[in-house]
Amino acid sequence: SLLVDAQCALPSTWFPKHATQLLEFHLETFKDPLMGTCPGWLQLVIWCELLLQVPFFFAAIYAFIHGCKWIRVPAIMYGVHTCTTLVPILG
Repeated sequence: SLLVDAQCALPSTWFPKHATQLLEFHLETFKDPLMGTCPGWLQLVIWCELLLQVPFFFAAIYAFIHGCKWIRVPAIMYGVHTCTTLVPILG
């Protein structure tokens, strides 16, 4: 998913050929109007995913494996952020 979504925000030359082919397959098969046009607000959502969510995954994995309690509030914030970014996508 990340390799497909990121193509909306980053140059396609940065991705392996299989990833660009997967995006083409997705667009042809599902006629996805968002990924087909990549509006500015979607690019912003994807940048948030790349800059906030992806790094958070690694911190969360570490914290959950080691039973760190400090992850609780950031995990709630992550969940709220994810829910709010889904509103315009699904709406």
